[in-house]
Amino acid sequence: MLLRWTCLIGLLVWAPIAQAQPTNVEVFQQLALDCLQAAPGTAQAFRLEAPSQMPYLRTVLLNHWQNDNRLVFFTDTTRYAPPRDLPLLRYDIAQVALTYTRQGRKALRRDVTLDLRYRLTAANGQALDEQMCTTPYTDVIPRKAAKNLSDLTYSETQAPIPAGGLRRYLEPAVLTAASAITVYLFFNLRSSGNGS
Repeated sequence: MLLRWTCLIGLLVWAPIAQAQPTNVEVFQQLALDCLQAAPGTAQAFRLEAPSQMPYLRTVLLNHWQNDNRLVFFTDTTRYAPPRDLPLLRYDIAQVALTYTRQGRKALRRDVTLDLRYRLTAANGQALDEQMCTTPYTDVIPRKAAKNLSDLTYSETQAPIPAGGLRRYLEPAVLTAASAITVYLFFNLRSSGNGS
């Protein structure tokens, strides 16, 4: 019974902490939504041309627009040709960046940037809207959580994690000591070899 209560209390304490940190994929998805959710304007049906890079952006955008009762047709669909009399929304990924920097002993600052360029054109090819979104995102995460926030499938969700405080000072000290011992032994063995 005690074990059951301990597990329950542990779940209640740690669940909000684990949910508080969005994954890197979720951050990129939110940035794409912030930029593109209003891009179709008043069009209730439109064609969408999206890059193959970062396919999870396309998924979250499609879900958002469908929940908004819009019809979205993909231009790269081979099964059904989208109607040509609909506006075309095309977006490109101009820049993607993810970096971690030390923020104290047990925390990292996560900086994420997603630059998207989109263009909405009418069925006749006339440009209706064209914009570039630069949407930075910054938060502070626990150092231990950093590895769990990336997705091994997508390289843009991974970034080098800076060395911890102790390791940051210990590695150079060990390398310096090893170099000093090597030099000492080299000259000591050399001089004892000449003396005999």
